[in-house]
Amino acid sequence: MNSNVKTAVFWIVLICVVVLLWTVVRTGRTGMESHLTFSQFLNEVEAGRVQEVVISGNEVRGKMKGDNTPLRTLIPTNYPDIYTLLREKGVNV
Repeated sequence: MNSNVKTAVFWIVLICVVVLLWTVVRTGRTGMESHLTFSQFLNEVEAGRVQEVVISGNEVRGKMKGDNTPLRTLIPTNYPDIYTLLREKGVNV
């Protein structure tokens, strides 16, 4: 094999490895997020294990108390009582 082909193969392999590593690292970070059902989310709030949330439409993202594990859930579109519950349980909204 001549030198140019070896160099091209080397760079192609190197680029593939970098893309693979980037994908693994990126997936690893988002994989830590807890995806909760609405019922699980309500149970966590009632138990006082939710530290803070941001509500955008029907999506809720937030952090658990203690280890700051990110959480995510979907709430019913028309559920105004969620704000009252969160305030009662000391969750930062």
